Amino acid sequence: MGKGKLVQRDRELADLLQRLHFVLNLCLAALVVVHVAAVLKHRLLDRDEVFGRMLPFRAGKR
Repeated sequence: MGKGKLVQRDRELADLLQRLHFVLNLCLAALVVVHVAAVLKHRLLDRDEVFGRMLPFRAGKR
């Protein structure tokens, strides 16, 4: 089997996909930051057991 191209090179499409990739990476990073902030809020400010319930290895778990 020979190596054939499935599609032609398209600079506009490449630029669009590169921008989309960048924006999605920013969204993922923002989601991680917000999640860590929520964990810290529950752990340090609320002092509730939400953090402990998420741990799979906590003591006293059945």
